[in-house]
Amino acid sequence: YNDGAAVERRSTSYLCKSKFLGQQRYLRFDGIVVPQTREPILQPYSAAGFIFAFANLIKEVPLDPHLSYIFDGEEILYSVRMWTSGWDLYSPSKTVLVHSYGRPKAPRMWNTNANSWSTQKPIAEKRVQFLLKTVSADGTLTAKDIKPESLKQIQWYGLGVERSLEDYYRFAGVDPITQTHSENWCT
Repeated sequence: YNDGAAVERRSTSYLCKSKFLGQQRYLRFDGIVVPQTREPILQPYSAAGFIFAFANLIKEVPLDPHLSYIFDGEEILYSVRMWTSGWDLYSPSKTVLVHSYGRPKAPRMWNTNANSWSTQKPIAEKRVQFLLKTVSADGTLTAKDIKPESLKQIQWYGLGVERSLEDYYRFAGVDPITQTHSENWCT
């Protein structure tokens, strides 16, 4: 909508870009706008607010309730969990939904309960780091000192067994050790 009037889009978003977040050492991704296509486009990432699938996805890869107050990390983790469980990720062939992200006066989760944000977010980040096997610049696991609260019910919300994490990284064209990524997805 544009000032209340429906706007027909002849393009769609394609999640093909990524960058490593410095301290967390895992990926945050972004997209580009591409013309509509006849078929959905294979992509390495999936946005949390834009997942369309058969309901058995949620049974096979349930949403992790132990990622409280995390903003960066849940999307890459869910993308990896879906992919390692045998699900392929696609961009839609046309725009069916638009997310207006520019709401400067809207409340943000990190402002509504700052105490929970500062105590719960690091626990969730360690969980993501553990599952994604992120490494620090010297090559050691960033989650080596993980505490039990970051591992709650990990057997239910871990990676899949159809494909490996290492295969995902190769598929996505990212190297978590050198913190590099391929731009091939966007070409």
